[in-house]
Amino acid sequence: MESKSLYSIVLGFLLGVLLCSLYEVYYALLLFLMLIATLSLVTYAAFSRKTYLYAALTLFSLIAGVYRTNLTQIVLPAEFELLVDTKVLLTGEVVQAPDIRETSQRLTIHIETGDTETKILAVTFSKKAFRIGDTVSISGVLKKPRPFETDGGREFAYEMFLAKDGIFAVVQPSEVSFIKSGEGTRIAVFRSLEVFARYFNHALEVSLPEPASALASGLIIGGKQGLGKNLVEIFTIAGLIHVVVVSGYNVMIVAEGIMRTLSRFPARLGITLAGVGIILFILIAGAGPPVLRAGIMAMLALVARATGKTYAVLRALFITLMLMVFVNPLILVHDTGLQFSFMATLGIIIGTPIVAKKLLRVKNFALREIIATSIAAQVFVLPILLYQTGNFSLVSLIATVLVMPAIPFAMAFGAIAALGGMIFENTLPLLGMIIGIPAYVLLSYIIKVASFFALLPYAQIIVTTFPFFIVVIVYTLLLMFCARYTEKTFGKKLAPSRGFLT
Repeated sequence: MESKSLYSIVLGFLLGVLLCSLYEVYYALLLFLMLIATLSLVTYAAFSRKTYLYAALTLFSLIAGVYRTNLTQIVLPAEFELLVDTKVLLTGEVVQAPDIRETSQRLTIHIETGDTETKILAVTFSKKAFRIGDTVSISGVLKKPRPFETDGGREFAYEMFLAKDGIFAVVQPSEVSFIKSGEGTRIAVFRSLEVFARYFNHALEVSLPEPASALASGLIIGGKQGLGKNLVEIFTIAGLIHVVVVSGYNVMIVAEGIMRTLSRFPARLGITLAGVGIILFILIAGAGPPVLRAGIMAMLALVARATGKTYAVLRALFITLMLMVFVNPLILVHDTGLQFSFMATLGIIIGTPIVAKKLLRVKNFALREIIATSIAAQVFVLPILLYQTGNFSLVSLIATVLVMPAIPFAMAFGAIAALGGMIFENTLPLLGMIIGIPAYVLLSYIIKVASFFALLPYAQIIVTTFPFFIVVIVYTLLLMFCARYTEKTFGKKLAPSRGFLT
């Protein structure tokens, strides 16, 4: 399928999901669009002008996007609706790794009553360790999640944020009691990964002091809770919060590292092992949408290598997004992490070559690439960031340029520090701490840079209103500029990516 037809289908579907997520779409409008699409297809058949074909594909895909979104559950089942605002005693299964905070933990629990099922978020202050597959009882007042106002003055649609994960009710606070452990291969696999993640974090704590160990954990397997509110705020103000949690960039580093390590293996064996390694990393990291998106792109790249076909990274990015949205339409509008990750990747793909060409005075190639990548990603993320949060970090660009070169090395030496903690915890813990010194130096550097820039006057400003139509206009202008500049400077096709992944 040629690129324009493919993009017509992808963009039409995404537009349909977007419209249905933001507005009520009436069937009369869909029938009208169906008529226009059919006429466009007939006109194409008669005159062979591909403009009509692209219009028909876009409209048919838009209708499909609306239809798919309408099939998605967004409300609490009626049987559970009767229990809202009452004290309940429910029994269910923990289906995700507990989200452990400073003073509480959040459990996603699957509940079944007769033929009806749903998920509930239980917030408990219990120190007991719960695991995936545990059957537990929950006692507390069942409530529907409500939107709330953020520090930036935005209304955060908390109910839709949870709905994208199939959660439609909250028990907070709750009393959670353990009943029994789960059984089965699936539970055993997830528990093994969960145990490994906990053991990995413990090994980091053996080799590295806080908050370096918490930052290493965030970089390698995800999670910012261990940093504490103050340090999280520092990273947020400095515009570096994306380095604290696993993102597409982290998966890129892991994928590149695995492929280079296995480069001497037979091609198919190396690709197979790399694919398994990437899948395990995604699962350990929690399989959130940004990580899953980057992981799928990595797998597409592996398939491309195995078949010998060229890896069209831009096409793969949009196909990946469409597949994820098809599976769960709610993530398009209500998962800000996915939005930031997608726009950053899009900026890197089409913006980095343009910015790099303007930085030819920077003679060091690696430094030029880091600066160009940081600028491109920041520019493309900024409009959606201002719309979603209103947080505008004036120091983010320079802080990112200073920090990003240290990230791959911090991850690598952090993993070595964890290995040292695992091996020498019970024999020579001091040796484990010595092994962790390089990681500690790099992690401390990242924290110092974030702290320095966060404490500068006017490091961050809050934009109180940034309408969505401005977001659309800005991105339209950005894409038009990049398309024209790229065609003029590099030819009709985008310059190929220099790395394994972007």
